[in-house]
Amino acid sequence: MEQSLTKRISRVYWGNMVCAASREVTSSQITVHRLNDLLVKVVFRMGDAIYMFRGMLTEQDEGLLMTVQNRVMPDYILSGIEGFVPNKSNVHGGFMFQLNAFYFHIMIRKFDGTEVEVYFLGKPEEEFRLQQEAKVRQFAESSDDASTNC
Repeated sequence: MEQSLTKRISRVYWGNMVCAASREVTSSQITVHRLNDLLVKVVFRMGDAIYMFRGMLTEQDEGLLMTVQNRVMPDYILSGIEGFVPNKSNVHGGFMFQLNAFYFHIMIRKFDGTEVEVYFLGKPEEEFRLQQEAKVRQFAESSDDASTNC
């Protein structure tokens, strides 16, 4: 096993964030910072607020699994939710080798009584950018084909 699991996933990711209370899917940027060989800090923006949490990594066949450390702040409590990976208890996120994607599933409970369940799945920034450029090219090519057939 590699000495530092965190070196493999510490980077910027772009992907889709879904809040369970909303039907809206937002394109979001997540940054994963290496804290040591097993711990990472995940930072993201949701609305006007910036959230962060720490996760501990373990390596399995399907990828790097992450357990989110509960975080108590003056106006909310952030905790991980299991269930994203079937049959894996206490897994709240991680990195899937097969998809080359980072993911997490968390709950943010505010002290005003509201709570937000958040899902994220994203690709490394470079790969995401290349995929977006390919989509634009495909769209442009299909538009050109459609205009010549008229």
